[in-house]
Amino acid sequence: MRSQPFSSGDALETYLQSLYPELYDQSVREGITQSERWESIQRSQPGLDALPDSPQSPEDLLRIIAALPRHVPKRASGRPVVTILAGGKGSRMGCCAADQKALCPIQGKPALLRAVDTYRSFGIEDFVIIVGTGYQAVIECLADRDLPITYLFQDVQLGTGHAGRLGARYLRYAGYQGDVLMVMGDKFIARRALHRIFEDHAEQNADLTLSAAAKAAWPDAGRVVIDDTGHIRAIVEKPDIVLHRLLEDFQRWPGDSIPTNKFISQARSYWNRPDKLEKILGASFWDQLQTLESIPKQDALIPNHNSDLKFNITQSIQLSGKEVEERCDLVNLSLYLFNADALYESMENLRADNAQHELYLTDAAHYLTSNQNEHKYKVIASRMPDDNDIMGFNTPEELQRIEQHIIMENLIDE
Repeated sequence: MRSQPFSSGDALETYLQSLYPELYDQSVREGITQSERWESIQRSQPGLDALPDSPQSPEDLLRIIAALPRHVPKRASGRPVVTILAGGKGSRMGCCAADQKALCPIQGKPALLRAVDTYRSFGIEDFVIIVGTGYQAVIECLADRDLPITYLFQDVQLGTGHAGRLGARYLRYAGYQGDVLMVMGDKFIARRALHRIFEDHAEQNADLTLSAAAKAAWPDAGRVVIDDTGHIRAIVEKPDIVLHRLLEDFQRWPGDSIPTNKFISQARSYWNRPDKLEKILGASFWDQLQTLESIPKQDALIPNHNSDLKFNITQSIQLSGKEVEERCDLVNLSLYLFNADALYESMENLRADNAQHELYLTDAAHYLTSNQNEHKYKVIASRMPDDNDIMGFNTPEELQRIEQHIIMENLIDE
C-alpha cells in the first residue's frame, strides 16, 4: 500500500506547513528546503518497504511523512471519521509486535484490529491512524482490510493532545466537516458503548461528548469536573491532582524540614506508582527523597508551582487537588466524539502547563467550556452502560483483566 505521490514540491510544502508547521520551520532553518536534499525528498517518495521503521535523520522523517498512505475522508457519509492514536510503545507489555501496544492481542486478535472491525460494524469506513516508530507493523496489521486509512507519523511524542492535534490538522487540511470519533489504539470498546455515545451525542446536539464511568471502577482516570448547574467544565488528570496534593502537603508540613520516608509514604498513599511519582516530582527531588533522611524545605529541589495550588476551572470554580477528589464521582474513559469545528479549535489551543509537561487531549473539554466559550460549545458526558465497556491496558495483568471480562460478558465475538 502506498499513497498517491504529491504532485509537486509546492503540494508537499503545503502539506507539511498544514500538519507539521514546527517541523517545516525547522527544515527551513536548517536549509533542507533550499537544498539538494529537499529536491531528493520530493523526487523519491519511495514505497514504505524502502524506508526505515524509525527515522534516523530529518530526511528519513520527511520521506516517511510523505510516503504514508493518505485518503480524503467522506464529507457526508452520516458516520464519523475515526481517529485512532496508535503511536504508543508497549514498554511494559512484553507481548506486542514491533513493541506497539495497540497490536497486543485481545483473545488472539490485535487490539487495534479488533477495534477497527467494531467500528466497521457501525458502518464506519474512514480512519485516520496516528503512528510512530514501528509504524510498519501497524500498517501491516490492517493491510488485508483494504480500508481507506490515512496514516500520520507523530514526529515527536508530546502526549495525547499532540497526537490528536495532528489528526485534527489532517482533517482540516482535507476539508472535512462532520463528526470525529477519537480514541486510543489500546482500548477494548464494547458495541453498546459506541451505540450509547453516538445516541447521546445526537440527542443532545453536543459539540464534544465524553465517555464516562464511576471513579471507583477506574481510580487512575481523569476526573470529570461538573459545575453546580450540571455542566461539564474540565477533566483533571490524576498526575496533576497528585502533584497538587503533594505540593500542598510540602508547604504545610510542620517544621523546616521534610522527613523523606513519611513524605514518600504520603505520596504512595495518593498513587502507588513510583515511576509516575518520579516523573511528576522531578528526578532531582525524587533522588533527594531516595537518598536523604530529611530535606530542609529551603534546599528541596521541588518543582516550581503556583503558590495557591488551585485548579482554575472557571472564574468561580477554583479547586485544590483534595477538593477535586471529593467533588468528582465520574471519570473519563478516553473515547471522544467531536464535531469538526470544536475539534479543530480546541486542538490548536491545548497547552502543556501540567505535571507531565505534555499536551492533554482531555484539556479540550476545559477549553471548550472556558469563559470565552461558555455559550459557544456544548460538552456532555455519556455514561457508559457498564463501567467496563471501555477498557485500556498498560500491563499484561490489565490485558488479562480485559480478556476475562469479555469472556464473562460474552463479548468475544464483537
